[in-house]
Amino acid sequence: MSFNGLEITELVVHPIIDPKLHKIVRAGMMASVQLVLNQVFVVGGIRVIRGKFGDFVSYPKKPDIGPITKDCMEYVTKAIMRKFLSLEEVDAPIPTIKKEKEST
Repeated sequence: MSFNGLEITELVVHPIIDPKLHKIVRAGMMASVQLVLNQVFVVGGIRVIRGKFGDFVSYPKKPDIGPITKDCMEYVTKAIMRKFLSLEEVDAPIPTIKKEKEST
């Protein structure tokens, strides 16, 4: 699967493990993510966060390392959440991405 010729060729999700319980942390920052695009572009600093309204993907603030368009951000977000949720200890549903209302 790709988006406008952009393909996630490697995706590594590092869950944050509670050292006492030996399980994935279920609050705050739950995982750090690194991905490779088209086998040449590495993006790090992405995080899976549990917020007040559910789980979400947080991107770095620097504009040269994050998705440029909303469609691209949605593509990467869905891939990260599918990978994160595929880990054995995680049983949460894949979050939906809310679309902003168009102004009239």
